[in-house]
Amino acid sequence: MSHNKERAEKVCLNCRADLIGRYCHVCGQENLEPKESLWHLITHYAYDITHFDGKFFATLKYLLIKPGHLPAEYLKGKRASYLHPIKMYVFTSAFFFIIVFSMFHLEDINVGGRTKQALDSLKKIDLQQQALKNVKTKRDSAVIMTALGPLTGHFSQPAEDSSKNRKADSSVNKKRKKKTWGRNDMVEYSNEEVDYKTVAAYDSAQKALPEDKRDSWLERRINRRNAEVYEKYEGDIGAILDAWLKKFTHTMPQLLFVSLPLFSFVLWLLYIRRKKEFFYTGHIIFSLYLYIFYFIAYPLFFGLQKLRTGTGWGIWRWVELALLIYMLYYMYKAMRNFYRQRRFKTFVKLMLLSFASFFVIIFLFVLFTLFSVFTM
Repeated sequence: MSHNKERAEKVCLNCRADLIGRYCHVCGQENLEPKESLWHLITHYAYDITHFDGKFFATLKYLLIKPGHLPAEYLKGKRASYLHPIKMYVFTSAFFFIIVFSMFHLEDINVGGRTKQALDSLKKIDLQQQALKNVKTKRDSAVIMTALGPLTGHFSQPAEDSSKNRKADSSVNKKRKKKTWGRNDMVEYSNEEVDYKTVAAYDSAQKALPEDKRDSWLERRINRRNAEVYEKYEGDIGAILDAWLKKFTHTMPQLLFVSLPLFSFVLWLLYIRRKKEFFYTGHIIFSLYLYIFYFIAYPLFFGLQKLRTGTGWGIWRWVELALLIYMLYYMYKAMRNFYRQRRFKTFVKLMLLSFASFFVIIFLFVLFTLFSVFTM
């Protein structure tokens, strides 16, 4: 309640409804004098912050120690004592990604088992392969390898006798038809496939073909995008993969947000026989609180890992294990408390939910990967 003076007029300034008492029964606004002092503004702001904190910590307590309690309370209509799940989702998801992006940097992330430093060596590999094409002995290969320097990561390979490679290449080339366009804006290709360095080169080649021989709509989109990316990054594969990785990591919040209604839909299917008791929105509320818990638990788990690495104390490994077990147990307990089914039935549905969620995440991962490629 504010300490400002109450207005003598019993008409709401917000909705013009007739008032009985200090608060409007229509919109809830307090009937106060509209002029505010600076002190009132500061105290009102402090009250809102502490009120939010009080609700947040009360909600957090039940969230952590009583799985499934908060969504059940929400469906019963007991909502004023707790922070709204959507507000808490926004707050904890922001906290989660700030912590994760501050702990893990792009150079620490693997792409297909290759670190960013290894990706930076791709250009060196191209130079090395070009230089090794015309050598005849192991000694020449060793000289070139020494001159270009060792490769890192998964790319380092022992030098082999290039004469054997040349024989194999010649035998393969005899078996396949090879075209050359005699243009320096196209990359060398085989099996009648061309990689274009520019969009103009691709468009020109397509116009030169008969209409029935041209690429389909999807092929044109893919090939034009490949040429655009190649032209933008000047053929630097390491730079292309680095740009894609940055784009993809910044779409992770959207990926998780999109996964929430799909996860809720799987729950709706699992409990479809109880659809009168649990509407689809009820499954969304349950999913929101579940996501909120893991937004808090995973940064804590990562923090324990960093703490163990920094201190070298083995005790943190046992704390990590205990937290991991509780994280696995939490979903089962939340489902059992919220949906109120027997242990075995809940466990079976948990397995089905985990299995279906895995394919949902894979589908979204592929979808967002393609999205990041086409928007990088």
